[in-house]
Amino acid sequence: MTPGVAPSGWTATECLLPLRQLRVKTTARRADGGWLVNGQKIWSSGAKEASHLLLLARSDTHEGSRARGVTSFLVNNPSDGLVVRHIPKVGMRGFGSCEVFLDDVFVPDD
Repeated sequence: MTPGVAPSGWTATECLLPLRQLRVKTTARRADGGWLVNGQKIWSSGAKEASHLLLLARSDTHEGSRARGVTSFLVNNPSDGLVVRHIPKVGMRGFGSCEVFLDDVFVPDD
């Protein structure tokens, strides 16, 4: 971590979809003043300690292209509807990994 910089977590991988970030099942739909995000992420690095989570969500469906319609979102942690669960691993000093659950988590446009 860098002094003076808010810690953030990276949440790309989804359950049953390792290393296939463009096959995103987490969704984001337009809401008044922002987006509502729903889905699940796993092996999210640093999510328990992070003040923000960077995640990918499908914001639009595009036939024929997995990359189109995928948007990155910066989610405040904590947020209403956001649950972060630590995944126990071997080693006391390993970088923490978590499961992240999103249930109508509001992400403002700004």
